[in-house]
Amino acid sequence: DNKLSVKVEATDLAEGLKIDVEGSFNPQNSNKDLKLGYTFKADHLTSTGSADVLRSRTIKVDAVGYFEGALVGGQVAFDASKSAVSDYALAVGYTDIDYTAAVVAQSKLTKFVASFAHVVSPRVAVAGNASWGLNDKKALFELGTQYKLDSDTVLKAKVDSTGKV
Repeated sequence: DNKLSVKVEATDLAEGLKIDVEGSFNPQNSNKDLKLGYTFKADHLTSTGSADVLRSRTIKVDAVGYFEGALVGGQVAFDASKSAVSDYALAVGYTDIDYTAAVVAQSKLTKFVASFAHVVSPRVAVAGNASWGLNDKKALFELGTQYKLDSDTVLKAKVDSTGKV
């Protein structure tokens, strides 16, 4: 492949902030790639971002805020070559010791997913997922479970609304 790649990370610029720059060059076909990124973590906020500078010129940013089990997040993608938002999503959720629930609206808020997971006991867990598309009006439901027979053996089952087991 003869591709030359370089990655540089800076972690001590500010508390909770990491910035990285990654570039590559292929001398056989002169392809170049340059990506910038960041990760920021604070007490009740996590955010990441990336930019593909030379190829797609897409900038992606996401952030999640959380407090006492409640989560709210969002994501946006901006196509710099078209000067337009190319995608966005929103999510809300709640998590506790033995269960998690979330609702996500993705693909410019045209696809919706609701999910849950519950640890019923140290041996039994159940989870479910429902999705629906605004454009295609298709709904899909999934339900799964797992049962731990012993420390080395776990039985799992999943069924969905199309009859797939």
